Amino acid sequence: CVEFDDGTMPVVEPGADGKPVVVSGSVRALVKYLAPEEGTVDSGFMVDFLRTYRYFVEAVDVARLLIARYIYISTQQSSQQSQSGQFLQLRILNVFKKWVDTHPQDFSSSDALYDLLHVFLETHVKADPKRAVFADSMISNLESKLTGLETRQAWMDALGGLGAIIGNNSNNNYNNNGSNPGSPLNTLQRKPRTSTSSHQSQHRRASSAPSPVTPTTPSSAGAGGFSMSSLDPDTIAAQLTLLEHTLFLMIPQHEFYLQNWT
Repeated sequence: CVEFDDGTMPVVEPGADGKPVVVSGSVRALVKYLAPEEGTVDSGFMVDFLRTYRYFVEAVDVARLLIARYIYISTQQSSQQSQSGQFLQLRILNVFKKWVDTHPQDFSSSDALYDLLHVFLETHVKADPKRAVFADSMISNLESKLTGLETRQAWMDALGGLGAIIGNNSNNNYNNNGSNPGSPLNTLQRKPRTSTSSHQSQHRRASSAPSPVTPTTPSSAGAGGFSMSSLDPDTIAAQLTLLEHTLFLMIPQHEFYLQNWT
């Protein structure tokens, strides 16, 4: 049995804007503060916690504390506790929803965390008929997020590193005109998306996108191949843009709202 409460509370102090800011606390106190029993949920703290908890606690331990608290509430039988407890359970589920939405890579990189959440949703959340639809929605959303991560990773693997793009100096074979038919510089192009949702189309100006830059290779090469200084600057800039574009796509849309940079 996981003890989710150590009887302490996090230290909260007023911030520069007068709003309360959590400055310290035990792991159990911080996790409990994600879904407080009274008052409103500190959404800012939840965002900060999900971004930084990896520095001081394992993801599986955070999930276990949340789940243990959820299960403990289910064991309470009194009507008063049942009403407030159900409301608190919804807050705990909201923490998991926020976690999956904003940091799906945590569940992709840890089979233990993925299995724990999946079993929790199937076994405990779906045990309440009123929450069966929510549980199914969470599982579907989790699978969708992980599929998206796999697609992005495959795209990044396809691009490879810049060193692979400009080729291995020891294996470059040039024609008389200085071009290398087998070089990735001549074959790598931006991979088109196979499908586009209506929501995505509203945020992308596909018709105004510039035409792909045809990669060029040095007009001449010495016995040792070519150096970075002999490459066309536009080609290097184009390939770096493609590489960084994959990272740009991984930024959640909410980060751009009102220029809420982090």
